[in-house]
Amino acid sequence: MTKSTIDTIAQALVQNNETPDLLTIGRRSRLGKSPCQGAFCSTRVLAHMYNQKALSGPGGIDDIKAFLNERWKGQQAIFWGDQLVQAELTEAMHCGLFDLELAKSERPRP
Repeated sequence: MTKSTIDTIAQALVQNNETPDLLTIGRRSRLGKSPCQGAFCSTRVLAHMYNQKALSGPGGIDDIKAFLNERWKGQQAIFWGDQLVQAELTEAMHCGLFDLELAKSERPRP
Protein backbone atom coordinates (compact mmCIF):
# COMPACT_ATOMS: atom_id res chain seq x y z
CA MET A 1 0.00 0.00 0.00
CA THR A 2 1.31 3.40 -0.91
CA LYS A 3 1.33 6.41 1.39
CA SER A 4 -1.01 8.24 -0.96
CA THR A 5 -3.52 5.37 -0.74
CA ILE A 6 -3.44 5.52 3.05
CA ASP A 7 -3.86 9.31 2.95
CA THR A 8 -6.79 9.07 0.55
CA ILE A 9 -8.56 6.48 2.68
CA ALA A 10 -7.88 8.45 5.89
CA GLN A 11 -9.23 11.67 4.33
CA ALA A 12 -12.38 9.89 3.16
CA LEU A 13 -12.90 8.49 6.66
CA VAL A 14 -12.56 11.93 8.25
CA GLN A 15 -15.02 13.37 5.73
CA ASN A 16 -17.51 10.65 6.74
CA ASN A 17 -16.97 11.44 10.45
CA GLU A 18 -15.15 8.14 11.00
CA THR A 19 -11.89 7.56 12.81
CA PRO A 20 -8.94 6.74 10.55
CA ASP A 21 -7.52 3.76 12.39
CA LEU A 22 -5.96 0.50 11.22
CA LEU A 23 -9.21 -1.46 11.38
CA THR A 24 -11.21 0.99 9.28
CA ILE A 25 -8.35 1.46 6.81
CA GLY A 26 -8.02 -2.33 6.64
CA ARG A 27 -11.71 -2.70 5.81
CA ARG A 28 -11.29 -0.37 2.85
CA SER A 29 -8.04 -1.81 1.55
CA ARG A 30 -5.88 -4.93 1.50
CA LEU A 31 -4.12 -3.95 4.74
CA GLY A 32 -3.41 -7.11 6.73
CA LYS A 33 -4.52 -9.47 3.97
CA SER A 34 -1.09 -10.45 2.63
CA PRO A 35 0.72 -13.63 3.75
CA CYS A 36 2.17 -11.76 6.74
CA GLN A 37 -1.38 -10.86 7.89
CA GLY A 38 -0.38 -7.34 8.88
CA ALA A 39 2.86 -8.15 10.68
CA PHE A 40 4.86 -5.65 8.63
CA CYS A 41 2.34 -3.30 7.01
CA SER A 42 0.45 -2.52 10.23
CA THR A 43 3.48 -0.94 11.89
CA ARG A 44 4.40 0.96 8.73
CA VAL A 45 0.88 2.34 8.28
CA LEU A 46 0.68 3.25 11.95
CA ALA A 47 4.03 5.09 11.74
CA HIS A 48 2.82 6.95 8.64
CA MET A 49 -0.37 7.97 10.45
CA TYR A 50 1.72 9.40 13.30
CA ASN A 51 3.93 11.24 10.80
CA GLN A 52 0.84 12.72 9.15
CA LYS A 53 -0.52 13.76 12.58
CA ALA A 54 -3.58 11.54 12.08
CA LEU A 55 -2.65 9.92 15.40
CA SER A 56 -1.00 11.29 18.51
CA GLY A 57 -0.22 10.03 21.97
CA PRO A 58 -0.32 6.39 23.01
CA GLY A 59 -3.54 5.58 21.11
CA GLY A 60 -1.57 3.80 18.41
CA ILE A 61 -0.81 0.95 20.80
CA ASP A 62 -4.52 0.27 21.27
CA ASP A 63 -5.01 0.67 17.52
CA ILE A 64 -2.42 -1.92 16.54
CA LYS A 65 -3.55 -4.32 19.29
CA ALA A 66 -7.16 -4.14 18.05
CA PHE A 67 -6.04 -4.61 14.45
CA LEU A 68 -3.83 -7.61 15.21
CA ASN A 69 -6.49 -9.19 17.44
CA GLU A 70 -8.99 -8.91 14.59
CA ARG A 71 -6.53 -10.58 12.20
CA TRP A 72 -5.84 -13.29 14.81
CA LYS A 73 -9.53 -14.24 15.11
CA GLY A 74 -9.65 -15.23 11.46
CA GLN A 75 -6.40 -17.16 11.49
CA GLN A 76 -6.02 -19.14 14.68
CA ALA A 77 -8.16 -22.08 13.55
CA ILE A 78 -6.01 -22.79 10.49
CA PHE A 79 -2.48 -22.45 11.84
CA TRP A 80 -0.25 -25.27 10.72
CA GLY A 81 3.18 -25.48 9.11
CA ASP A 82 4.22 -22.25 7.39
CA GLN A 83 1.22 -20.32 8.73
CA LEU A 84 2.22 -21.21 12.28
CA VAL A 85 5.80 -20.10 11.62
CA GLN A 86 4.50 -16.76 10.28
CA ALA A 87 2.29 -16.33 13.34
CA GLU A 88 5.23 -16.94 15.64
CA LEU A 89 7.28 -14.35 13.74
CA THR A 90 4.45 -11.83 14.06
CA GLU A 91 4.16 -12.45 17.79
CA ALA A 92 7.92 -12.17 18.26
CA MET A 93 7.99 -8.87 16.36
CA HIS A 94 5.08 -7.20 18.11
CA CYS A 95 5.59 -8.57 21.60
CA GLY A 96 9.38 -8.76 21.56
CA LEU A 97 10.09 -5.44 19.89
CA PHE A 98 7.08 -3.34 20.89
CA ASP A 99 6.04 -5.00 24.20
CA LEU A 100 2.42 -5.09 23.03
CA GLU A 101 1.53 -7.81 25.52
CA LEU A 102 2.65 -5.49 28.34
CA ALA A 103 1.14 -2.23 27.08
CA LYS A 104 -1.79 -0.97 29.11
CA SER A 105 -4.89 -0.10 27.13
CA GLU A 106 -5.90 3.54 26.88
CA ARG A 107 -9.39 2.66 25.62
CA PRO A 108 -12.10 1.81 28.11
CA ARG A 109 -13.20 -1.81 27.96
CA PRO A 110 -16.88 -2.48 27.24
